[in-house]
Amino acid sequence: MKTNRMVTIAIVGNLITSATFAQDDSIGIVLGPVTAIAPIQEKARQDGNKNTLDIIVRGLASNVPAHFSNNDSPFAIIGGDLGGNLYKKIFVDEKWDADDLGQDNVKYGMTIEVTFFNDVTLDTSKSGINSWTRTVSVSATIHIHDVGKMRGVIAVPDLNAETNVTLRVRSRGEAKQLEGYTANMIRDVQQNLAKQLTEKLLEAYYKFPGYVIKSDAGVVTVDQGEVWAKAGDTLTVYGPPEETTKNSRGRLTTTKSIIVPGPRLGTLTVTEAFPDTLHCKVDGTFEVPVESVVQNQ
Repeated sequence: MKTNRMVTIAIVGNLITSATFAQDDSIGIVLGPVTAIAPIQEKARQDGNKNTLDIIVRGLASNVPAHFSNNDSPFAIIGGDLGGNLYKKIFVDEKWDADDLGQDNVKYGMTIEVTFFNDVTLDTSKSGINSWTRTVSVSATIHIHDVGKMRGVIAVPDLNAETNVTLRVRSRGEAKQLEGYTANMIRDVQQNLAKQLTEKLLEAYYKFPGYVIKSDAGVVTVDQGEVWAKAGDTLTVYGPPEETTKNSRGRLTTTKSIIVPGPRLGTLTVTEAFPDTLHCKVDGTFEVPVESVVQNQ
């Protein structure tokens, strides 16, 4: 059974907000920036379509969390100003206070970017019938960032939604009213795109790693739950994450530190799946250290 508890979150300054998290079987995600990339914003402004673009961006910010809720997903999305402030605190400022919030309440951050937008009205008159067709097309990508040790990122590449409406009118002047007549198409295109983004992100989520939080007497406990794996599944386990360096390719060489899984240790078999954790047995005789990385692929 799902139980709730109220957690008080202190944001920078004097703003104090409360949010309800599902304690047992929901994974907290803070929704960060939902924006259109700068070139898309500028083109929409030049074309006189900035208002339509803004409506779609705002719609994604509300429709994506709604689709997660309606899909009975494992995620509890924290949106609005609270989500934005939390995202900045955790992922931008990197100020994480486990005593205030609790590490298990928020595991991921989410961002959405509109990468393509087109809103065009064409004269489709023929055979003496005056008609104009308005087509709206939009693409977006969604990212999910792990609060955990590897700072992993799932990136769902560009997904596109398009809709069009044809209006038969007496004159070109009436065609200018297309925006009013076709308001529903804006709603449809943003809801369609939000649905696609939600479904693809849920597919990608199950490729995210788990971590060993306890290893005792042949029973290995992983910090992912029944939405990530089920009894009988075979998991691949690697050693604890290690820091290494990566050199860029090309004329300008730069070096940066990255975190990667340790060496492959072997496999585990899930014996019991709970809302937040998994019990596994070791397939063999190797040792599984706490903090080991676990993949379900």
